[in-house]
Parts: sequence; structure tokens; C-alpha cells
Amino acid sequence: MVQDRILTESFRNAEVDQFNWIFGTSQDTALPPILTARSTSSASRGGLPGGGTDTAGNGALRLTNNTQGQGSFVIYDKPLNSSSGLSVQFDLYSYGGKIVDSNGNVTTPGADGISFFLIDGSANPTRAGAVGGSLGYSSDSTTGGEGIVGGYLGIGFDEFGNFAVNRYGAGGIAPEARAPQSITVRGRGGRPNYPFITTTGTLTGGTIDSTSTTRAGARRRVGVDLSNTGLLSVSFDLNGDGTLTANERVISDVNVTPINGALPSTFKFGFAASTGFFTNTHELNNLQINTFDGAYRPLVEFPSTSRVIKPNGTFDVTASLDAPTTQDVRIPLLFSGSAARGTDYNVPDFITIAAGQTTGSVTLTGLDNSPTAADKTLQISIGTPTGADRSPQDSTKTVLLTRRSDNSSAVPDFNGDRSVDIPWRNVTSTETAIWLVNGTSVVDGSAPGSTGPNWEIVSTRDFDADGKTDLLWRNSVTGDNAIWLMDGKNVLNAQTIAGVADPNWQVIGSRDFNNDGTADIFWRNRVSGDNVVWLMNGFSVIDGRSLGVVSTDWQVADFADFNNDGKSDVAWRNSNSGSSVVWLMNGSAVSEGRALAPIADLNWEFIAARDTSGDGKADIIWRHRTSGQNVIWLMDGATVAGGGLLASSPDANWQIAEVGDFNGDGKADLIWRNRVSGDNAIWLLDGTEVTAGALTATVADVNWQIVAAKDTNFDGKTDLIWRNQVTGGNAIWLVDGTEITTGAATPTVDSGWQIRIRPKALAL
Repeated sequence: MVQDRILTESFRNAEVDQFNWIFGTSQDTALPPILTARSTSSASRGGLPGGGTDTAGNGALRLTNNTQGQGSFVIYDKPLNSSSGLSVQFDLYSYGGKIVDSNGNVTTPGADGISFFLIDGSANPTRAGAVGGSLGYSSDSTTGGEGIVGGYLGIGFDEFGNFAVNRYGAGGIAPEARAPQSITVRGRGGRPNYPFITTTGTLTGGTIDSTSTTRAGARRRVGVDLSNTGLLSVSFDLNGDGTLTANERVISDVNVTPINGALPSTFKFGFAASTGFFTNTHELNNLQINTFDGAYRPLVEFPSTSRVIKPNGTFDVTASLDAPTTQDVRIPLLFSGSAARGTDYNVPDFITIAAGQTTGSVTLTGLDNSPTAADKTLQISIGTPTGADRSPQDSTKTVLLTRRSDNSSAVPDFNGDRSVDIPWRNVTSTETAIWLVNGTSVVDGSAPGSTGPNWEIVSTRDFDADGKTDLLWRNSVTGDNAIWLMDGKNVLNAQTIAGVADPNWQVIGSRDFNNDGTADIFWRNRVSGDNVVWLMNGFSVIDGRSLGVVSTDWQVADFADFNNDGKSDVAWRNSNSGSSVVWLMNGSAVSEGRALAPIADLNWEFIAARDTSGDGKADIIWRHRTSGQNVIWLMDGATVAGGGLLASSPDANWQIAEVGDFNGDGKADLIWRNRVSGDNAIWLLDGTEVTAGALTATVADVNWQIVAAKDTNFDGKTDLIWRNQVTGGNAIWLVDGTEITTGAATPTVDSGWQIRIRPKALAL
């Protein structure tokens, strides 16, 4: 026979070799599985927890200790191709529970046992089967415990002897006939219910568990062979010498298909163990999985991802194999959605993974003229590959093509529904909360966690380009930084990123400076005036470069795209001279920097850089805080292409509360609030003209503040989010042009909580 190695997993060290594991407990009182050579109780992503004291290289995976009421499981949550069958070997250790008197008689039996199981690779179980006699695989008719989802074969190394009994699945032996120290095979769930296939009865020449009180001397090598036609053989190291011989094949060529049906095209696998009134420590290590006979045919993995790209933006569409092969693998791409290939984007027809490699990719590029206005969507899936098979877990990648700027009224959006959600931070308890919003309703909300003191949310942006807003944190004392990748109200993944120990370095903002759909980080040192941009990809800083020193009397006034290249640029204002400068950005470099016309009168306030003309280029909105004059500069890159004086608002109590697009025409408008009377007004803009202006409802209590102008109902029109920081009241107004169409209170939140959306310029 020719066998290909599929995977190895030693379980002997502080970390697993394969990061594809899920785990859990099967009883309320049970401890989780642990790597005994891992000191920390937490698990790496896809890894397993620890808690033992073994040295590296000398550990094992412990499923139970030898106390009562234990039960845990591990599942390898990545399909393996079954086309060449599977040959599995591992070392099993069961010890510390069985008591033998001086005459060699067992006075206290060990229990329960360990199961190894194969699961249909298209199934996604999150827990094991019933505990006790079911050994974490099959069902239990006495308790109503359910078997494992997707189970195809369960092989029980049964110390107590109940796995073959007819109450732990369909068929089997009577309870009084149970056979301790036996190996039993049960079949597929639902055929009819983990049916009994075969058993060894009590083994002769050896036992599953050991009289040893430690792992030393308890080693038993196990072999499980399953051909692609369904012939099952099980070998067990009866004499404990660590090898398997022909006379240790205790189950030989049993055809499981008459009871089970044909093998699924792919398998996942796992282990479970439990204790009851009687106990044993149950451990294993040195796992190897090969093909039973023949070359392994790799599986193409094409996981579900979401991506947002802007015109001229790119997205690397990647596929991978679970094992290299000796020939090229060609994977056809299939496209659907409102975006049209050749009109809105370009991408090749196939991904090719070269022989000996496990990944391949092609680049999708958004075209310069698309989308013209409304967002477009694209779904990418794969067809039948050549030289490999499709994994049952292959999925669809979703791409959103958008013209939305970094200052979009749809940010932050934590669940990707393109309606703004609300992040909260409690300054006292350090808790964080997310409200998922639909119109005027909070449809869901929770506190995803607490960070401890000195941590602050410094940005709410999308750091992995999946269309969902994430959280950037900075510790103002230690200089540590972290990113929480979000999926709605849940933290999908959280990791620290590179630290910046000097607290004088501050995150001024996060925007996309290289048009890859991922937020980058702009740093400024408030003492030295140094500036740095980090280009980000998830948790990784892919480029970090100094932009030079800008004296501290200059402040970043806003980030915006002034030349419509999809890359955020930087607007500066000097607080002493009144001078202004625009930096056009290209990744972590300034492609052009130009001084604008100076405004020496410091009463002129830089309100925001937003596109008021609809040409895709940000313009600059100014207000004179004493005269009430208002001006817009129409920008073309770093050049003022035109300008105009808007109507004046000489009453200095009127302030521009926020900038947004209230009528959905792609042009920025203004919302005003009178800080004395509580009156409110909306101006609709077209370039330098006010096309319409009207008073809206008065909110006389000036403790009510507009904290954000954002689109909460995905109609393309900016709405208003209100908060009363004194009473804790909150409300949302839906806006259509200059009209308030709906207004409703949202839940009251005490004053210790603050909404983490900064209005006007430099929004988080």
C-alpha cells in the first residue's frame, strides 16, 4: 500500500501543531481538555487550553483527570478528503483509577473510556455526544442525551463496558452482558440511531487502562484503518510495547457500509472521554493520520469573507489547499450580483495553485468609473477544480463596490448592514457596549467586554476590510495598542498590535491612506511634532513610515479625499498664523503638499472637509465665530478651485452641529443648533449654494446635544443621533431633506456612558 501523510499532531508541547481545533466539556462539573505542557489556561485561536506542568516535548492531551463527573472533547474542525481512506494512529493513556489488591484482583474498576470518532465533513458539531456509556459519541436513551451531530463512526475504547449496551444507541447487548475492557464500534447518527456494528468483547492479552498511577507504563498504541470502500480495522497495543503487530489487530476488515451507507466525501474527527462514579485519567498524544492507500487528493478551501473596495481599489481573491500536490490545481471562479465584470471590476477567470504550493490568488480591481452612485455587490464562488476536490466548507466571498468616503455617514457599522450603529464606553467601569440600530430602534445591544483602566477607544473603523467596523484601543499609560475585530455586537478576534510606549504619541485618526479598503493609523507626537502613518492589514502593520516633523502650532483639521483617488488626505491648520495646508497621501507617503490661501483671522473656524459639490472631492467648510459668516472652498486636490460665501448667521449662538447628506444627493449639508434657544435648522447645499433651508423641531433643553449625523436606516440620507448627558436620555430623528420624518426615544443610559462618535471633523 502507498500512504500519504495528511497530518500530525503530537499534543506534547505548549501549542498544537494544527490550529483547527474546537473543544468543550460534556458535564457541568467537568474540566476542559488541556495540553499538559501548556501552562496558560487560555487557548490560542484554533488551539487548545493548558493547565499542566509537563515540560515541552513530554506532554499529552488530557481529556479527563481521575475524579468523578468529568467529560470533555476535542474536534478537528477542518474536513479531510476520504477518497483514499484514512489510516489513524495515536497513543492512548488511561491510568490512575483502577485499584488492584495484592492478589491481583480488581477491587475498583476504571471508567469510563475514550472514544475516537469520524464525523461527516459537511457537519459542524459544537459539542460531543452523551457522556457515560455513550463515551461522548452516541446517544443515551436513559437520560435523553443526544449523540454527536454528523457522526459516522464512533470507536469506543471502553473500560467499563457500556458502549456496546443497547441503551447507548440502536442495537447492542443487554446491560447485564456488558464487557469491560472492550473495543466497540457504533455507526452513523440517524441510521437509525448510532447503531451497534461490532465489538471485541473483553480483550485478551491486555487491557485498555493500566494499574499505573502515572502516564509512564500506561501507553497503548492504537491504529484505525478505514478503506474508501468502508472496510474498518482496529489495532490495539495489547502488550504495551508501543508498537502494533498483526496479532494485535482486534477488529479486521468489517464492512461498515451495509449499516452506515457509503463513506462521506470528507471527514472531520475528534476524541472524547468521561468519568462517572468510577474514574481514570484519560490522555493521548502522537497522533498521525495518513491515507489508507493511495495519494491524498487535496481539498480546495475558499472561506467566506466580506470585502469593501472603492474605485481603483483591489482585493486579492485567495484559495488554498489543505495539502500540497504534485500537479497544478486550477480553480474556476463564478460571479454573481449587481456588479458586472468588465464594467465595474476586472478579475481573471481562474485561480491556479502551483504544484508543491498550498495557496494561490488573483487580484480583483475596481474600475475607476464604478460605481457611479449607488453601491454594487459581487458574490464570488468556485466551480469544480482540476487536480483537487472542493471542501464542503467552501463558501462565497462578498465584495461591496462603493464610492463612500472615509467620512461616510454609514460609519460606524458593526454588522455590515450599512446602517450606523452606536458604540458606547463607560468612563467609570471601563465597560464597552454596542447598539445595533435600525432606524429609530435599537434592535440588539450588549457589552462585549471590559478593558480595564487607561484604555480608550481611539478609532471606530474597518481594519480588515470586511465591511464591519472594528475598534482600535490605546492605553494612555503603558502605550499598548489593540484591535478588536467586530461582528455585530460580538468581538470576533482581539489582539494587541505594535506598542508605542511614549504617551506623547497620539492616534489622530484612522483612515484608508492606500485605497485597500482597510483603515490605517495616523500618529502625531504632540511634543516633537513628528508624524507617522501605519498601513494596516488586520492586526499587522505592513508599513510604517515617518512623514517628517510639523511644528506643534499646526493641528490636523480633518482627513478627507481631496482628489478622488480613494485615498484619504490630510488638511492642516496653524493655530497661530491661520495658514492651511493639504497633504495628498499615497499610502505612507505624501505625494503632494501645498499651502492654501492663508486666513490670518483666527476667528475663522475650520468646520470640516466634505464634498459639497458632488464631484467626489472634499471641499472645506469655514465659519467665522463672531461675524457669523460662512464660506465654502471648492477643492481640486490641493488647490482651491473656487469658493463662495453662504448666507450669514450673525447670531453666534447658532453653531454648525454636524455635517451630513440629509437629502441623499451625494452632497454635504449642514445641521445647525442654537445653544441658547434650542432651535435647530438644516441647510441643503450644492457646491457653494444653499438650495434649501428650514427650521426643524426645537429642543429647548440645551443639555440635549447632536452627537452624530449618521444614516441609521440605510436610505442614503443622514439622520440625527441625540444624547442628553445629564439625564441619560437618547433619541434618533430620521431626516428627509429639511423634514424630520420620525423621531423616537431610544433606551436611557446613565451619564457614566459616552457615545464614542466624535462629531464634525476628525470623527473616530
